[in-house]
Amino acid sequence: FASSGADTGILITDKFSPYAVYDKERRNPKTRFLTRERIQAFVDAMGIS
Repeated sequence: FASSGADTGILITDKFSPYAVYDKERRNPKTRFLTRERIQAFVDAMGIS
């Protein structure tokens, strides 16, 4: 997330399709959607620690 340069992050569920997420990010590059796939490694690391 930090490397994307986004100002805003929005945690979403499976309500949006991958194309809808891509389209919204493309139209507003300062917003990044935090999907489960994008944060899964972080969540897994928290469980191990």
